[in-house]
Amino acid sequence: YDLIISDLRMPKLDGPGLHAEVARRHPQLLRRMVFVTGDTLGPESAEFLRRTEVATFGKPFALADVRRVIRQVLEDR
Repeated sequence: YDLIISDLRMPKLDGPGLHAEVARRHPQLLRRMVFVTGDTLGPESAEFLRRTEVATFGKPFALADVRRVIRQVLEDR
């Protein structure tokens, strides 16, 4: 995949769980992950994002924000 965009909070498999699965199965894709979040980050989520340095953008978002983050991630890979 060129890019994986996922919500941080999902039922069954949340963002940290998805990140762990990608790390286990396809670690080369970790730098291509982007998380979307729409709520106030709790301490665990904030620590996860700080520790992993995964790109993020918040909801609601403008299309320009999405384009900017995608461009940054694709240029950095």
